[in-house]
Amino acid sequence: MALAIQLSPQNGSNCAYLSHKIYCYGGSTGAGDSSSDNDVLMALDINSNNKEATPYQNLNSQWQPIPMTTTTISLGKRSAPHVASLLDGKRLMIYGGYNNNATSKLSNQAVLYNAESNHWESLPNFNDAANGGDRQIYNGTAVSVPHLNAIGFYGGYEEHVQIESGYTLSTGAKLSNLTFTNVDGISNSYVGFYYFTLFDLNLNTWTTPQQYNPPLTHHTALTSTYHPDSKRIIYMGGAYYDPTGSRLFTNLLNRSMIFDTTNGQWIKQDLLGATVPRPRTMHTATLLPDGNTILLYGGTGNGINATADYCYTLDVPTMTWTRQSLIAPLGTSSGPRFQHSAVLVENAVFILFGIDKDANPTFDLLVLDVRNVGAIQFSSKYPLDASGSSNSNSNGSSSHDGTGAGGGKDKSGLSSGATIGIAVGCSIVGVLLVAVCIFVMRRARQQRRHTTARQHGDDTYGPSSLSNHHDVSTATKQQEHEMMQVDWDKIEKIDPPHQFIVKSTSSNDVTKPSVDSNLNMTLPDVVVPVEKPDGK
Repeated sequence: MALAIQLSPQNGSNCAYLSHKIYCYGGSTGAGDSSSDNDVLMALDINSNNKEATPYQNLNSQWQPIPMTTTTISLGKRSAPHVASLLDGKRLMIYGGYNNNATSKLSNQAVLYNAESNHWESLPNFNDAANGGDRQIYNGTAVSVPHLNAIGFYGGYEEHVQIESGYTLSTGAKLSNLTFTNVDGISNSYVGFYYFTLFDLNLNTWTTPQQYNPPLTHHTALTSTYHPDSKRIIYMGGAYYDPTGSRLFTNLLNRSMIFDTTNGQWIKQDLLGATVPRPRTMHTATLLPDGNTILLYGGTGNGINATADYCYTLDVPTMTWTRQSLIAPLGTSSGPRFQHSAVLVENAVFILFGIDKDANPTFDLLVLDVRNVGAIQFSSKYPLDASGSSNSNSNGSSSHDGTGAGGGKDKSGLSSGATIGIAVGCSIVGVLLVAVCIFVMRRARQQRRHTTARQHGDDTYGPSSLSNHHDVSTATKQQEHEMMQVDWDKIEKIDPPHQFIVKSTSSNDVTKPSVDSNLNMTLPDVVVPVEKPDGK
């Protein structure tokens, strides 16, 4: 047996439950100037104690490295990739990501890992002929769509673009004012997957399915959760970019975007509840075993600290939020996290890695008992006690402590049915920045600045930041600004709404959709002005 890994505090790893183990890939280790991305794949056998309930902390010492078995695939050190598990419970798809300080795109942008055989497979890159061919996208979302045997992608940013390049829509119209340059000198675009895009696992092809009323703005760092009963994908949180004013808007969590995979409709859905989560990014959203409850965990409202209101459940049939009161077990750095990963295993959700309430990366593992969705609690043991909750010790870290600020970005968090939840984020996954996943670059913390909170309607939001786009924990390495009200008349004029039905012409070529001028969708939110990196 391989020697166990000596874990370092890390964040932004992408994790999933495959072949009875939790696998985690990539992430950033260390903090500040000492942080670095990694391309390590490791596994945790959560059943190694013969299924006898033992203190959950014992699992931290049981991570095993997984050796790379191929020389024909170049993974590279990528942050904020899109990650989703396949239905067979054995395989994991990884697409895109940000390769820091690289002069060229990843050669193998789409790869498939089989945990049962420890085998890597290269898949066709996403190719968009109207927009430069192969597009390396990060900080968006990826989610398994079981009835189509496909992975659905949406949102994110694109790395390695020509500065001042635009984006050509299906109508031939071209969007402009989309590019920015990160501190590593690499040019990026605010447009990732502009349309909901499928990777067909039967044919290994990219397609853009028929859809109506898609969002007109460019979303990033949100979560995506597939709801099996309705066959809809629920998108929550994150941020989006308005090119008309060079502004980033944080999505309020009193509404969500929904994509219906049965008819292609995009829907704007109000979310109810006595207490609605503050805006956030780099959170996770995991579908629980009952199939009708989504667990929202963690996130940040300022790109620095994890938000204090860190755990909610959303009842999907009624679209109603419930805030969960949690007490973190004794010995953990904190319950609040962002840039963490969330993985569902039967009736437990594992919260892995991330950045805590004190802005420090951590390797602490947490276990949530989700058998009672109305009273979710931390468990001090795993497997869970047969009697129910085992939350016996606490360090006083509660989901109701503090005042928590709203706003911020995501790695994208990802969830597939009742078997796993992936975050990144993103992820943000994300797995998604502002989802996704692996976001803290060197010097990131030295460049964060607080902004003054302002009122927006009945909600109060604290400092909000946007990351360096692959480093979702900072303000885009750009200056942060005070929030302001949204001019929706202006936003609605960005581009006409679209309908489209398309089939790809090859395994790596995507055709653009047609237009339906009778449909429209807007999302009023909080705005965060963003100064371009060159100050212009």
